[in-house]
Amino acid sequence: MSLMHNVFDGRPEVIFITYEDVIKTPYPFLLYQIIHKYRHIYDEFLHLDTIEKMDMKNLYRFCLQRTNRNVLVDLAKREFDVDEALSDLKKKFFNIYENCELLAIGNSLPLILSQKFTKKIYVHTEEYDIRVHMDLQKTYHNMTKVNYVTGNLVDVLDALPEPVTTFILNDITDVGTIIFKQKEEYTNILVASYGYNYTLNEEGKMILRVNIEDFTKDRIFKFATFIPQELTEDHFTVL
Repeated sequence: MSLMHNVFDGRPEVIFITYEDVIKTPYPFLLYQIIHKYRHIYDEFLHLDTIEKMDMKNLYRFCLQRTNRNVLVDLAKREFDVDEALSDLKKKFFNIYENCELLAIGNSLPLILSQKFTKKIYVHTEEYDIRVHMDLQKTYHNMTKVNYVTGNLVDVLDALPEPVTTFILNDITDVGTIIFKQKEEYTNILVASYGYNYTLNEEGKMILRVNIEDFTKDRIFKFATFIPQELTEDHFTVL
């Protein structure tokens, strides 16, 4: 499915994009820092032997396959406040996003911005982060078309001045929020295929964590998943 495929040809595009794990992901960078700089702090909390030999490409693959939004959960040896630990780790690096590679969607945005049918792109994080704001300005320059919006997703969707035509999300559970707010009609909804968006069914087969068919029976929207970052053999040299 094309990112820009629409129910109505030629209509103005208003695109809503989650920044984290769609435009950039900070987690390979953070894991690399843990391994090489902060191992003495995290060794008692995390199974670092799992990732200690991974280079950045392998860490990207590990993060794409992770089963929890908080990557520390996948590595935890014992219970601790993983959310506070991850938040504290993120705060250590002012240049955290500057040092992260653009993912596939992030790379495609200049082309999308250049199209006449692109009216507005809203990039979302739940909490305001000046580092994200600066990264968007530095990367895309045109902040008249690119708007950085922050806050609870429910509140943000209510506050948008125009209807969204395409949602590009990191978390499949956000689809339920879009449906709840009745913002899905005649939209495209694309969700990144991270491990945390999937679960195993009774037969041991990987399925989406949310049954999209439950939503599509009486609603008109198109749904697809996309690979956030193309993987090569170089991403699988350390398993």
